[in-house]
Amino acid sequence: MPNVPFKLKDFGLDPTTPRRANVIFTPSVPAAIGVDGILIGRRVVKWSDIHPITGAGVAVVAQTTTLRPECHLIVSIEWIDDAPSGWGELAWPLRVPAEGGNLVDLLDMPGPGNAVAVRPSSPGTAVGIGGTWIDNSVSPPRLKTRSS
Repeated sequence: MPNVPFKLKDFGLDPTTPRRANVIFTPSVPAAIGVDGILIGRRVVKWSDIHPITGAGVAVVAQTTTLRPECHLIVSIEWIDDAPSGWGELAWPLRVPAEGGNLVDLLDMPGPGNAVAVRPSSPGTAVGIGGTWIDNSVSPPRLKTRSS
């Protein structure tokens, strides 16, 4: 299963505070099945597995690109100590390829619709749907609108 390294800083948390938190990775559908035919479950990275100084941790999670039905992971954080109490959830789906990768790189965060990118290939989600990008792989460069 792929590794997804993260830092508490990715969640806006200061790792040097005395608060403890668990980081939880939950499938977006309740009965997702991997290629081996086994149901995947939620993974919890316990506070004791997160480095107290750097706030770094690693989640070993299922590759989501081969799950049936199509599925992504929902990332949440659960505070164990006093304030802030409760839990928080990241608003973007986590899609994990076979090779894994850093949490912040794998989150499917759409860019703002008014963003403009200049590059030789589609900017993907760096530009929101309706946003524009300049294809500079051709001469003269072409202005394109992201439609999906």
